[in-house]
Amino acid sequence: MKKAYFLFFLVLISCQEKRQSDQEPIQMNIIFEIQSEDPLKELFSLVWMDTLGSSKGYSQSDQNRPEEIWCYVMNLEKDTLNYYEGSSTAHSYLYFQSSDTLVYLSFKIGLNLNSEKLDLDSLEIMNRMAHPIHFDPVPVNLKSSKNQKIEVILNRSN
Repeated sequence: MKKAYFLFFLVLISCQEKRQSDQEPIQMNIIFEIQSEDPLKELFSLVWMDTLGSSKGYSQSDQNRPEEIWCYVMNLEKDTLNYYEGSSTAHSYLYFQSSDTLVYLSFKIGLNLNSEKLDLDSLEIMNRMAHPIHFDPVPVNLKSSKNQKIEVILNRSN
């Protein structure tokens, strides 16, 4: 009986994923800034600002916002230098170390699992947990882009 529920759940998620990918492409503006924290150790900080959920009355600093931006910093070989993927306290910054000139920032819309606004028993939420919204990676030149606020339009990649 457990196998039947598991198979039903997989089929349900597969169907919903197909419907999700048929939707219009999602775009989102985001502003980020990379600062050199320690040039000798090649340590950087990344801070981003977004408007996710603002149409529903949420601000980025709202700890009860049901969705949040997750971020990965990767090098040219696509190795992850550091990432933020949810925390007990939602935030929009991270630190990373790199000797590379070029890095990639990869953003996702993920669920804030600590939000009181989420119904963790709903199938929609379970599907969103299994399939977060990914955006195309953004290449960033660390030498020419540090200490500047950069605004980009993220395009959905899945």
